[in-house]
Amino acid sequence: MKKEQIFELVDGLPPDLIEEADVRPPAGGRRPRGIRGGLIAACLCLALVGTAFAAAGARALFQARLEPHLDGSGTFDGYTVSGNARTYRLKDFSEAFHEAGKTRDGRVDVEFSTIDEVRAYLGENIPCAWPEGWNGEFVVSLFHDEEGQIWGGEVISWDPGGTIDLRMRVLTEKYHQGRDGEKILGMYGGLGEKKRLDPYEMPNGALAEAYTEAGPDGCVCTGFFLIDGNFYEIHTYDVPDRQSELWPRIQAVLDSFG
Repeated sequence: MKKEQIFELVDGLPPDLIEEADVRPPAGGRRPRGIRGGLIAACLCLALVGTAFAAAGARALFQARLEPHLDGSGTFDGYTVSGNARTYRLKDFSEAFHEAGKTRDGRVDVEFSTIDEVRAYLGENIPCAWPEGWNGEFVVSLFHDEEGQIWGGEVISWDPGGTIDLRMRVLTEKYHQGRDGEKILGMYGGLGEKKRLDPYEMPNGALAEAYTEAGPDGCVCTGFFLIDGNFYEIHTYDVPDRQSELWPRIQAVLDSFG
């Protein structure tokens, strides 16, 4: 902000604000230097605060978020990603993560028994929220681009009963988001007509989006949400007669996130 603009702001302050602060200009109409300097500092502070709020608003505008996806006929077909996905520097991952990625293969899978092992494998700088009390095996997959660079990874787990699977996607600095976010999650398309469910606010404040999809041989409920900027996808399956039970199953898992 230029000096002239600051003085204009000071001179334009409402008289009631000046009176409230018990600041009275002398008979000549010009405010004392100390008071005038204090008001300039106050205006400058307000300008900086406004800039900070504008920057925060811009960040919120470009943050990744889920939005309904419509097919060519205008029918709801799942979800897509808008905004910028969160990415991590490769050096933030653990040595074990890098060691597994040295194959430079398209996909590398490593199995784990606990979420603590998964977190150690990803590295302490990579947040990995998981439902409390979850008891299932884990697979962590690494994905490479055509040049052999790791562009992302995925944590996948199934509950012991095999009725629910949960996955979290993390992206590295080598990731390049497609226009429809197709690299992040397979969030739209597929078989059957989808019924969109109402957004669900999780206890931790995250907002989950979900839909159900039914066919002659079975039904599925799929949910998506973001925690710490990472994308999660959850599925549960059953026979058509139990379709009404699917969404409550997913809600129970969503509620167990700390």
